[in-house]
Amino acid sequence: MARYPKSVRLRDEGVFSIRPLRLDDFNAFLMFSRDIPPEDRLFLRRDVSDPEVVQKMIAESQSESEIWLVTLKDQRIVAQGSIQRSLHGWMRHVGEMRLVVARDFQRRGLGSLLARELFICAIGLKIEKVMAKMAIEQLPSIKCLEKLGFQKEVVLHNYIKDLNGLYHDMLIMSQEI
Repeated sequence: MARYPKSVRLRDEGVFSIRPLRLDDFNAFLMFSRDIPPEDRLFLRRDVSDPEVVQKMIAESQSESEIWLVTLKDQRIVAQGSIQRSLHGWMRHVGEMRLVVARDFQRRGLGSLLARELFICAIGLKIEKVMAKMAIEQLPSIKCLEKLGFQKEVVLHNYIKDLNGLYHDMLIMSQEI
């Protein structure tokens, strides 16, 4: 993680900082998480509005099986992403990418930028394949990953149950490194 912190200029949006998530990011990460609109939170795996859940996520980010990056604009977390992998077993060569961008920073290239950074981290971890899972309705996420070279692998029907109890198809995409 010697490449971080890293400053990047994104089009006309100014300068952003990318760095690993730290233990002292609790308040900023909780604020970021609570600002995620309910319709975007429908497909998250955890209740990120709960301080205990956020504390656990930050603690997990410090393990060697996960890399978490945050993107900041003026000290505010505006995006977070992770690569998570198993250290042992038959899928130890596969990393799962997860990514969330603040609503007011979506569709500006920030998700693609952070995804590229996570991909570079995956290479450093000797991960051979990166995968991402999402609801089939998450078209901006799908387009972002397709631009990065990800391919659609499989659709699992009625595999996701959202926070409202409704079922959705899950799309799994991947890219070989």
